[in-house]
Parts: sequence; C-alpha cells; structure tokens
Amino acid sequence: MSHFDQKTDGRAGGSMALPEVVKRRIEETLASLPERHAAETERPGRSKRRRNRLWIAAAAVVLVAGSVIASGFASPTLAHTLQQMPILGRIFQLFGDPGLQAADRQGMTHPVNMSATDQGITLTITDYLYDGVQLSLGFAETAAQGSDSLPAIKSGALRYGPIQTNLPADLQYRVERVAANRNAGVFYLFPFQGQSFAERFTLELAVTRIGEKEGNWRFAIPIARSDAQLQKIVPGITRADGDVKFTVDWLTLSPRATAISYRWKTPGLPAYDIQVTDDRGVQLDRLYGVGESLPGDAYTFAGQEFLTPVQGEPKYLLIRPFTGGEHSGGNHQTGETARELTGLPFTLQQGEAGSLTVTAVDFEADKTVLHYVTEGQNPSAQALPVWLRDEQGNDVDAVREPRLVGIQHGKYSFEREYPPLRKDQTVSVVTKHISAFHFNKELEIKIPLDHGIGR
Repeated sequence: MSHFDQKTDGRAGGSMALPEVVKRRIEETLASLPERHAAETERPGRSKRRRNRLWIAAAAVVLVAGSVIASGFASPTLAHTLQQMPILGRIFQLFGDPGLQAADRQGMTHPVNMSATDQGITLTITDYLYDGVQLSLGFAETAAQGSDSLPAIKSGALRYGPIQTNLPADLQYRVERVAANRNAGVFYLFPFQGQSFAERFTLELAVTRIGEKEGNWRFAIPIARSDAQLQKIVPGITRADGDVKFTVDWLTLSPRATAISYRWKTPGLPAYDIQVTDDRGVQLDRLYGVGESLPGDAYTFAGQEFLTPVQGEPKYLLIRPFTGGEHSGGNHQTGETARELTGLPFTLQQGEAGSLTVTAVDFEADKTVLHYVTEGQNPSAQALPVWLRDEQGNDVDAVREPRLVGIQHGKYSFEREYPPLRKDQTVSVVTKHISAFHFNKELEIKIPLDHGIGR
C-alpha cells in the first residue's frame, strides 16, 4: 500500500477515488520531501463524507505547496536572527509564502499578539492577514519559564491535535524550529468549497495538542478584511471537449494572491491540472490548492487554486488545462540526470518537458544556495524536482521551495536553499526526466481583467 493510501484509509476510515493527477502529485511531493508532512484538522461531529472531503483538501495543499509543511530544520543564521530580535511582526516575512510576504510589505497585516499558556508551552498568535478570501495567522511556540525545550517537530506526525474553529474552513500550517525553546510558523485557513468568510468576524481558535502534549490553548481574535483592493470577477465560463467540462466560477485578485474557483465534470476521474499565465505568457506560481470530489452521475471535482499575485496590469489571465508532466517521483529512482557542480554554467535535460541550466552555487556557512534557470513547457513545475547529492552518494533535499527571482524571454530564474555542504567536497545536482505537458486548447479559458492590481 502506498503512503497516500495509508493516509487515506487512516483518516477517512475507508478508501475513495481521487483524480489521478491529484494522487500522482501527492505521491511525488511526499516522495521528494521526506522531512515534510501535511497538517490536517478534524472538527467534532463531522460525517464520514465531510472527513473524506477534508482529506482531499489537505492532500491537495500538500501537492501544490511545499509551504504547508512541518520542518525540523532551521539554519544557524535564522535561529540566531530570531534569538537576537523580537519575533513579533516578523513571522510572515520569515515563514510566509511569496504572496504573503509581498502583502505584508504593503501593510496589509494586522498585529494580534495574543498568548495562551498550558503544559509549559506558550502559544502566541502574532498577526494576521485577511484579504477577503483566505486568512493567514502568524504564530510562535515558546517554552514557558522553567521549561528547557519544546516537543520535537516529527516528520510524518501531526504536530497539533484537532484544531477547532468557528469557521467553515480547512486549516493547514507551516511550522519550523528556530531555537531549542522556540518554534514559529503560519496557520492558513481556506473556506470550504462554495462558502466564504464574512467581512468582519471573531475567530474562535482552540488548539488541543502540541506535539505529544495535550492541553488547551484558546483564542478569540477579532478579524477584519484588509483595506487593500480586492477585485472579484465572476465569469461563469464553461469549456467542453467531448464529455469533459471545465468551468471557472470566479477569480479574485489582491496583493496577497490570485484565487481561482473552478469545477471539472467528467465521466470518469479527471486527469487534468491547470496552468495560469498572464497576457505576456508569465506563469503565476501555485501557492496552495484545496478541493473536494463529489461523485454522482458524472464525476465532479470542485477546487480552488491560490497563486502568486499578478504583476503589473495584465489585460487577461489564461487558464490552460493540461495532462502529462509526470516524473518518477522521489530520489534513487530511474529517469534522473545528474552532474557535478563544476564548469558552470551547464544544462541538464529534463526529458520532453524542457531543460534546467545551473548558473551558480553559493557554499555558505549555514546553507547552500543553488541558482538555476528552467526553460520549457512548464518552467515552474520543472523547478521542483531538483536536489543535490554529496560525494558519499547521499541525496540532499532542499529546505525551501524554489524562489522565482526573474523571468526573461521565457526563461525562469530560481534560487533554492539546501543544508550547508563543504565547498571542497564533490557535490552534484540532480533533476528528473519529465514527460511532455499536453495542453488542451478546447478547454482553455481567457479571463479579461479590467484593472491590473499587481504592483
């Protein structure tokens, strides 16, 4: 039984069918990120069907965003920085996704600074950002006075017990250790499919377990939508190719993110994924995704994608359904290409999808930074299956998702951080062969934008 099937059976109490593209991307993410895991929550009184839907949502977030993780790694520089300065007000810049960081810089966040202490652990909600669609909460765990350390962040184990809220929402998290007595991260709350949050409300949040310690950390947090501009477009456009129908229900633009709500209706399990580009062909990187499958006469999959904010004032966004783009998943498998990090720059072929060019590598005291460029059918997806290998043949996985730093003539430049490696040892970079991406023009949807909202 695969890791995915074990998770599904354990959480939902039975098996259920998922779109093949969803299952494949979950497997690939879990295989390529062995030190990371998804956060799940379950509220009392939910039916089995609701729990099934929640697992799909949680799994979808895993597959589309490495940010929904728990990581035991913190670089010495980061740990030192957080010990030397107040952490309040810095959570989103240190641990947020690119959209969250950008919105924070534009002043969209609000301070909270509420704390609750139990079992020798103080949990502090530091600040929040609510753009009218998705709610993010910065938080910090601190060992209370007289306690030396916090429960370890364990790979493959949920850190928090059932987290209860008064919202119709799925909750995910990212948490990282920054010192022996301090962890920090972000809670993400996504509305259930077809629902939304009010403009203003009081969020009731209850955490019942941190690590192996059961306790009671409760908060009542006043929330108000940011004053920043939010543009909502309701195209209600449907495209069809035979028995397959693809509908975009609505789209929102804000400095925080681009959000798209969509539905698939097919006679069987949908195998399509989507790529979103602007009028210049620039991809919007996926941050998170949630969704649910609703079996019936035809198979319906309803989902929401949260992507990076648009840049400038594009005239339209193009949503391009595709199939393909498979690779063999994690490390130590066939279909990989490797080369020693000498004689830079050099190019590695990624099969039918395109290529990856390594331009530079920085061997720093607390991290190794790889600089590379992807070119091909889906540059953002091609940037993901990239890792290092030391001279003993050990694979070294990234500690951060790739950060897009520039786009020029269809070439996407990325930086990615890995654990520190010695400059005097032999280090190789490894990537995967990726099958061709097949875009279905019959299902493409173009969404005109009246006003650009990017900056």
